[in-house]
Amino acid sequence: MSRRLSLPVIPEELIYEILLKLPVESLWRFRRVCKSWKTLISHPQFAKDHLDSSISGAIMTQPRLALVYDDSNTATTYSVNSLFKNPPTLTEKLKFKMEGKHNHFVGSINGLLCLRDVNCCFRLYNPSTKLVSRKSPAFPIEIKYLFPNNAFFGYDKVNDKYKVLAFGVDLGYHVFNLVARLYTFGESESNWRTTIQDLSFGVNNIEGSRQTFVNGNLHWLTKRGHGSDKTVIISFDVDRETHGEVLLPLELEDIIWSLDLHVSNKFLYVSQYSHKTCLVLWLMKEYGVQESWTKVMTISLESRYCRCNATHLSPLCILGNDVVVLRNACSCPYLVTYDSKNGQFGRRFRIERSSPRQWHGGVYHESLVPPP
Repeated sequence: MSRRLSLPVIPEELIYEILLKLPVESLWRFRRVCKSWKTLISHPQFAKDHLDSSISGAIMTQPRLALVYDDSNTATTYSVNSLFKNPPTLTEKLKFKMEGKHNHFVGSINGLLCLRDVNCCFRLYNPSTKLVSRKSPAFPIEIKYLFPNNAFFGYDKVNDKYKVLAFGVDLGYHVFNLVARLYTFGESESNWRTTIQDLSFGVNNIEGSRQTFVNGNLHWLTKRGHGSDKTVIISFDVDRETHGEVLLPLELEDIIWSLDLHVSNKFLYVSQYSHKTCLVLWLMKEYGVQESWTKVMTISLESRYCRCNATHLSPLCILGNDVVVLRNACSCPYLVTYDSKNGQFGRRFRIERSSPRQWHGGVYHESLVPPP
């Protein structure tokens, strides 16, 4: 009499741990295996645990670069790792469609891209799962005078809420007043509202338009005002909705222009164009401590990589303290890597578009996190 062999039963806890170590593309496909896997993979807690595993390095994932074009309703994402091939190929191309044209990349958090359209409405999009949030109401204040450096994307970890902080120009009574408004995604009947504290003192001549969310705060550069030419970093706590200041390196406090902010690996960076001949990168090793600012990279711009204007070459993303991906915004735009260990540029990758100057982009990590 033949015996029927039964398949071994794998404990649910072990299945959970195994699935946590798989890339998003595989997990999204494995939802079709059975109902229990679909329920598990689609659960918000699994998405958070998977994201934590990815950030901690438990999953071998590579950051991706998202390019959003003004003249199209599509965006393209690439594996950042493909930039380092010889020649660079930007393979693993993904495309996704958006509503209308003239979308602007605001930032990315937890695998979600925040995009703004021509009508000043905002939405969140997960390019890994193709899920999209509801569109925000149109920003209520005329903001064209601050385009495109007027919106910042942040995450309220305490309440698990995604927020956009935007600045506009109130032209009532023919008076030029800068105002701040805050929008929270996912709340019923949510609308733009004023922040708890008045931010008008900190939005004079906003500089920079990079992803600036780190340590629970959004950041931007501005002059202190009141007759002072000191440049400071204004911070906005997304949880508490309060603001403060983060001091620049002592060497940079008297510099008014040629500075920009960047974030990488949960650290705050500032870039400085020095006499238009080199780009200097500073890292704040301990958040909020002025003495912890450290000069980590100096890139000479007196080369064939920027023949027309040195300030056209700017950091798009920073990979550790050794490698940076730079974008050139000249008439023939391209991306290029720079390795500070050997002081060498990589080979250029040209952005081929009908309107090549009109594109925005940033880096994100793949995740299962659904837009609210």
